[in-house]
Amino acid sequence: MVEYFTKIKRIADTLALAGKPIELNDFVMHVLTGLDSSDYESLTTVVLAREGTITLDDPYSLLLNHETRI
Repeated sequence: MVEYFTKIKRIADTLALAGKPIELNDFVMHVLTGLDSSDYESLTTVVLAREGTITLDDPYSLLLNHETRI
């Protein structure tokens, strides 16, 4: 999971450096849609249902915690 998240983050950072930053919500959607839906379906639902501002650490820590359980 760390490797996957780092790869997606690197792409987002590259886009930002090129003057095309990706919105945090879009970043989170890209992370979630790239996951194996059968293993992460419940986590995806939880993250998408959250209200308020989401930080980059929120989905990352949730994904790491979830990965230890599967």
